[in-house]
Amino acid sequence: MDISVIGGTGEEGFGLTLRLGRAGQHVIIGSRSEEKGAATAQKAVEILGGDARVDGTTNEAAAEQGDVIS
Repeated sequence: MDISVIGGTGEEGFGLTLRLGRAGQHVIIGSRSEEKGAATAQKAVEILGGDARVDGTTNEAAAEQGDVIS
């Protein structure tokens, strides 16, 4: 399942991303800026480990890609 976190670069969204990522879910972080979304996803992977499935993009793209939108 792909879970999109809209506004995932903020404190709450990032915390949710880490919890979902730790549970083995594929998380797509959305941001107003694609670069910020990608950088935040990379930070999450560094924290969670290389096997974590976290991607970053814009809010719009994340909304289109996710099976579940948060």
